[in-house]
Formats: sequence, C-alpha cells, structure tokens
Amino acid sequence: MLWTAEQDRALFQLFKDLGAHWTKIAKEFPGRNENEVKNRFYSTLRRVANTQQGKLIPEDRSKTGLLKYVDFALENGHFCASKRGRKRKSPTNRPEANPQDIVPTKKRTELIEENKATLKSVEEQLRESRARAENFEQRVDRKLDNLIELQQKLMGLLDKTKQELSVAPKNAEEHD
Repeated sequence: MLWTAEQDRALFQLFKDLGAHWTKIAKEFPGRNENEVKNRFYSTLRRVANTQQGKLIPEDRSKTGLLKYVDFALENGHFCASKRGRKRKSPTNRPEANPQDIVPTKKRTELIEENKATLKSVEEQLRESRARAENFEQRVDRKLDNLIELQQKLMGLLDKTKQELSVAPKNAEEHD
C-alpha cells in the first residue's frame, strides 16, 4: 500500500501527540503494522531533515530534536505520497517460494495430525523396545547368576576331588 501525503501528515501529528508509541499509532492506520509505520515516519523525517538543514544529526534524535523536525514538517507541509510501494512479503511473491510448495491450512492441519499419529506410534515402539531390552537384560542377569552358581559348585567339586586324590595315594602306600 502506498502512503499518501495526508497519511504522512496524520502520522507526524500522532507522533507529536502520542510520542514514539508505535503500536498505538499503527492502530490508526489499518493494514499497517507498527514496524511499517515507524519505518515510514523515520524515512519521511530524514527527508524533512535533509530539506531543512542537510542531515539529521545524532543529538537531534532526542524527543525534543525529533519534535523540532516534526513541527517543521507540519508547518511547511513537506509531505509527499509514496512514489513506489513495496509489496508485502508473502509466500507467493518471495523469489525462493514455489507455489506448489505452499500448503493450504486444511492440508497443513491434516499433516500435523498425521505427524502426531506417527509420533505416537514411534513412541509406542520405543516403549516396547525398551521393555524387551529390559526383559532381555533380566534374563541375561539370571543366566549369569546360574553360571556363577554352577562355577562355584564345580570349584567345590574340584577341590573335593583334589583332596580325595591326595589322600588316596597315601592310603595305597599304607596297604602295601
């Protein structure tokens, strides 16, 4: 949307009345957001400052300094309509956007629901896998306990056999 000289004048008057409350000022310009309003104000202010004295000097960025330029613009009518307007950025006029890639809201909602269902399914599979892994770990622990118990029994039998073998030759010598 292009700015008209009347809108510029109203913008400067609102700034003078309300100060730099861009949200409040933007409400007076339907279809424009606070950033667009603020950018238009400062670009017009820069043009006014250039007309009056060359450049907007940093110390003039105080509220008092800005009001000096606002008053000058309001008194002398240094407003002009926009010569060119920028189109709002939307997915269709961005160069990188492909119209086929734009997903309608209904389809987007369906995709979100599908993704939620897929996520639930994956979460359930993960829970099942964790349960199987825990079950497997418990079985492995039981088998290890059984093996340790069996090893202890075998060690006991081995010790008993060694004792019997060491006693057996002595008994054989006594019988001879």
